[in-house]
Amino acid sequence: MAYAKQEQLSENYAEGYETDEPEEKQGFLEGLLESGNIVDKLDDNAKHTAKTLELLGEAKQSMGSWRKKYKRAINLAKLKAMAGDTEITEKSFPFEGASMAMLPFVSEAMIDFNARSAPELVWSENIVRARIYGGPKFPEPKTPNPNQQQDPNQQIEEAAGKKIKDIKEERAERVSKYQNYQLAEGMPNWRGEQDKNLMILPCVGTSYKMTYFDYDKKEVCSDLYLADQIIFDHKNNNFRDAEDVFLELKYTTNEVLGFIRGENGWDMSEDDLDEDVNSYDFVKAYTLFDLDDDGLKEPYCAIVCMKTTKIVALYPYFDEDTINRNDKDEIISVDTLDCITQYRFLPDPEGGPMGLGWGILFGPMFEAINTSLRQLIDSTTMSIAASSSGFISMDLSSGLGNSTQAGPVDLVMGKMQPLNIRGGSFKDAFWQPPFAGPTPVQFQLLDWIEQKAKSMTNAAVNIESIPGEAAALYAARLRQSLKVPNSITMRVYSDAKKEKAKIGLLNHKHYDDELYNKILDEGKQHSMERDFDPDDCDIRLAVDPAQGSDIERIQRAEVVLQEAKTQPQQILNLRIAYVGWLEALDIPNMDELAPEPDPNAVDEDKQLMIAQMQAEIELKKEDQELRRGELDVKKMKMAHESAKEMESLGLISEKQRAEIGHKYAETLKIMYEIGLGAQQGAQAIRMMDGQFDTIFDAEGGASDRQIPQSIPNPGGPMVNGPSNPGI
Repeated sequence: MAYAKQEQLSENYAEGYETDEPEEKQGFLEGLLESGNIVDKLDDNAKHTAKTLELLGEAKQSMGSWRKKYKRAINLAKLKAMAGDTEITEKSFPFEGASMAMLPFVSEAMIDFNARSAPELVWSENIVRARIYGGPKFPEPKTPNPNQQQDPNQQIEEAAGKKIKDIKEERAERVSKYQNYQLAEGMPNWRGEQDKNLMILPCVGTSYKMTYFDYDKKEVCSDLYLADQIIFDHKNNNFRDAEDVFLELKYTTNEVLGFIRGENGWDMSEDDLDEDVNSYDFVKAYTLFDLDDDGLKEPYCAIVCMKTTKIVALYPYFDEDTINRNDKDEIISVDTLDCITQYRFLPDPEGGPMGLGWGILFGPMFEAINTSLRQLIDSTTMSIAASSSGFISMDLSSGLGNSTQAGPVDLVMGKMQPLNIRGGSFKDAFWQPPFAGPTPVQFQLLDWIEQKAKSMTNAAVNIESIPGEAAALYAARLRQSLKVPNSITMRVYSDAKKEKAKIGLLNHKHYDDELYNKILDEGKQHSMERDFDPDDCDIRLAVDPAQGSDIERIQRAEVVLQEAKTQPQQILNLRIAYVGWLEALDIPNMDELAPEPDPNAVDEDKQLMIAQMQAEIELKKEDQELRRGELDVKKMKMAHESAKEMESLGLISEKQRAEIGHKYAETLKIMYEIGLGAQQGAQAIRMMDGQFDTIFDAEGGASDRQIPQSIPNPGGPMVNGPSNPGI
């Protein structure tokens, strides 16, 4: 009964079983959640609009210096020359058409980071995986049976322990399958924007993803916003502390008309629109208002039309889960919805809220490199042009007498310009400017700066193996060299995980069981709301950022595989080593290349190996027994020699002779027990017989004694020969 009861609980758990709970008291704020556009709740629209725009101005002012760095970094990535805040399209110094060349350090760093991170964060078939914690709640047990020694709940858990584990794994598989489909197909713009995000991030260091549910399209969205599009006061230490966040948006006339005529109509008239204007400026402000007049401000999303200077739409920026009440049903805080994910490349050393990219961090260095490059090119150009540039005097044979041209004279590159000068010799009629060309010192300086820049921005470190070097040592050197780029990658992966968790939460709140079961295609119904419940469902990335880059994972897998193939004893599992190596190489047909072994199949090689090991053990035991017997024989030989010597001296007694004879018999018995054959036993007796001649001759028994051809069997019949009458 316990197991059957648990089966029912397990089914309920998988299908979204929940216990009945009393509904929470609905208050004023809860009522706003179902009211759509609540702009009419504002007691003074003009006052709130003015305050909102004032906060916007303060936030933009705090971002002034950062925006200049941001613009310079973008221009470095686009290879645009700048003079201050002005873009330069051509140069006239030191001559017309001077070089505007730039080295693409920032672009290379952007492409390199995108190439390393996008395969796992954008284009992989399995970007996320779910993990389920806990399990179903068991009912309170009935009055326990006095004859029962085990708690009923414990019996239920033990009887269905494996079943619960299987249910959790199946649920995690469903969640992972659906959300991976969602990222690849259900959100058509997600892959393209995430790829763009991973390209921009190394340049400027900051980007944003806004994750929300589109009620019109009935789908989850996660839109990309660049670092300069999200406006907040940079006096905050981090983005999460900002209470007021602004977005400057443009909507076309058609879009504005749709908002006015839509279900949650914006508070503006169509007469406010101009016929000759195609787009209008709006500000989306995530700010605080106190609509319930309890002294505590709540977060709202306000849409401000810049043409009419008026808030035209207002929506709650909270839900039931973010309203916190005390035991007296008083609101103690209202948290904002966690919809915006900030991606950061490098943290600000000054503790600022924005991340740093290579374009911002190394902007002055890159500008110095580009300036040095242009000077080298211009110096070379001027050196070449100097060979055909200069001045030439007028014809000396014109007979007009000596005269000199007055006023300034311009030197034109690539042209011998005539001057009105007479007199002098022919060799004095020419003058060319002395241009030495680029200096080696300047070229060496440029090369040194380039290497320093590349060592930081280019993560594609090429670590060559040393001939004869152990694979494990090479892997350690490689891992050490990639610690800096890997630390950046792990930071970005952490931000990506937060975005995926927000998508999972929206799947829980805005579930669509019909679509969910259609994508799963398992032939039975599952609850999307229950499967994505954040209380026990954790959405994380499928790849482990702690394992480093592809080259690291492949190298580690090769080290393990090499050790598994060359190990003296079967400690490492060779098949698992091969599977890990193939997975690191991202081989698609894993099931065909390394199928799971059949547990019922007979492994002949393994059985043969076991049989050989058992035979070796038996041989070792027999060898030990033989050595022990030989040792006993040696001891007896020494005793016999000692007794013989004592007899020659007349020191041995009749009693001692009897004891020696008794040990002689014991020796024969030992030789039988250790398994000596008949011939070997006879040879051993003859060897011992020579040692006992003196003893037996003293009694006159040597001539009557016969050497047996085999060893007697104590307590049994003779083995291969008659008994020894001398014993």
